[in-house]
Amino acid sequence: MQRGLEHYERQVSLANIPRDLAFEDRVASCRVQIATRTTAINQSQTVPRSQKGFKIESWMQSSDDVSFNPEDLSTFLGRGGFATVFRGKYQGQDVAAKRFDQIILADSMEWEKLIAKEIKAWQDISHEPFVLTLIGVCTKIPVPILVSELCQTNIRRFVRDCPDAVLPMVYQFACGISSLHRANIIHRDLKGDNVLVTFRNTVAIADFGLSRTAVSLQNTHKIASGTLNWMSPEQYLTARNVTTKFDIWSFGMTMWEIICDKSPYHDCCANEISEAIQTTHDRPNKPDDLSSHLEPLWTLITKCWQKEPTARPSIEDVIAYLESNIHQMS
Repeated sequence: MQRGLEHYERQVSLANIPRDLAFEDRVASCRVQIATRTTAINQSQTVPRSQKGFKIESWMQSSDDVSFNPEDLSTFLGRGGFATVFRGKYQGQDVAAKRFDQIILADSMEWEKLIAKEIKAWQDISHEPFVLTLIGVCTKIPVPILVSELCQTNIRRFVRDCPDAVLPMVYQFACGISSLHRANIIHRDLKGDNVLVTFRNTVAIADFGLSRTAVSLQNTHKIASGTLNWMSPEQYLTARNVTTKFDIWSFGMTMWEIICDKSPYHDCCANEISEAIQTTHDRPNKPDDLSSHLEPLWTLITKCWQKEPTARPSIEDVIAYLESNIHQMS
């Protein structure tokens, strides 16, 4: 149901169809029925004495319900600095199983407390368009596993294979960020690898919150070094003062990544990048082969990576700009 709304929401936002309030009421009614039924099922289950006083969150999944074979190379989907992703099964459904290889849990309850806020936030907006559907996290095992919707690829590879899809993909990407910001969620790690494409050819933003918590358990700085290429100067210098403008800068860098099929500042070392982003002018170059009809997209990119956060547009400004220029860029 949640993904079935994506096409409807996009068509409404582009003014291709009128908003159907009766349809939206039916969807809301179905959600209430599902929530009521889920609550009734949870309340009917008995809780062992050993678990008395321990709250079972809806995102906590049993590892018995998830299956994947790390030895089967055909199921391998990708690897990051702290996790490996495999194609797996959850109650017979194809899913992505992310195994946090660098985390060995001595106390699962402590880890559950650490990730609860991020996972709950993700779960709460999983129904929103262009956000990856979270199924849950298996924590009662030595190496935890995150289970989510299975996607076909990421946005950079998708546009590489289907260059004509760049505009709808960028537009959906912006709408996904809007879903996050409306829910008071700031991603802080936007890049091509974290913007997936479903088998319905729609964007699904992934990996907000939990990645930072997971890495913090290792007491390392991998997350900073791994995402510096997409990181705003104020995030690099004063990461505690979190604002939505972090994501706008990263959105601009990811747009550059998409149209150039390279990581921003790919030929620079960490020190060179940190110096460049603190200037007003040292930004990735405009591609020589950029089509003339995509000039408005380049203008948007340059707006997003302004040094001063207040000079950058909001995500709603970005969406409005794309909608007003989409016919010129098509």
